[in-house]
Amino acid sequence: VFARYDAAAEDLSRVLAERRARLDPATVAVLDTCLTRIDRAIAEAQAALGRDPRNAVVTELLTASYRQKLDLLKRVADLPLRGT
Repeated sequence: VFARYDAAAEDLSRVLAERRARLDPATVAVLDTCLTRIDRAIAEAQAALGRDPRNAVVTELLTASYRQKLDLLKRVADLPLRGT
């Protein structure tokens, strides 16, 4: 299940990379901060699941973190670009 989230996030991250130079720099800074925090939460949840693979609460937290990341990346596709 989480492999699908990773694949979707990777695809959407490519969209961000393509749009990055045409987004407002302040927006890019906020996006980078948010993505760093989300990625940190994902890493922490993955580590916790490594220690306790059957922990339903941690699984839900990991799922929520992935969804949050995907939602943020999807919103990037809708952001207005500079010069358009």
